[in-house]
Amino acid sequence: MLLAERENIVKEYEKATLDWIDHSVPLEATEIKANRHKIAAALKEDYWKLDPYIRARSLYDRTGMIQPGGKICFYPATQLATTASTANGVHKVEPSADDVD
Repeated sequence: MLLAERENIVKEYEKATLDWIDHSVPLEATEIKANRHKIAAALKEDYWKLDPYIRARSLYDRTGMIQPGGKICFYPATQLATTASTANGVHKVEPSADDVD
C-alpha cells in the first residue's frame, strides 16, 4: 500500500516535470513549476512514512540526531542527559545507562 502510494506520487512528479519542460509560456510554466514543488513536498513527506521499513537504523538514529519525520537535531536531549560534574575545576562526564548499545 505505501509503495503503491509512493509510485503514484513519483508518476505525478515525473509528469509535472515533463509538463514544465514542454511549456514555453512563462506564466503557465510558473504555475506548473509551483505544482511540481507541491508534489515534491508530498514526495518528501511520503519518504518518511516508508523510512522505518526501508532504511537501517544508524548511530544518528540511536543517539536521537535523526528524529521522526527526518528532523535533524544536532544536539539531541540524550547528549544533555549525561551530566558533567566539576571536581577541582576539571569537567568529568559521567556515563549513563543510555551509553551502552
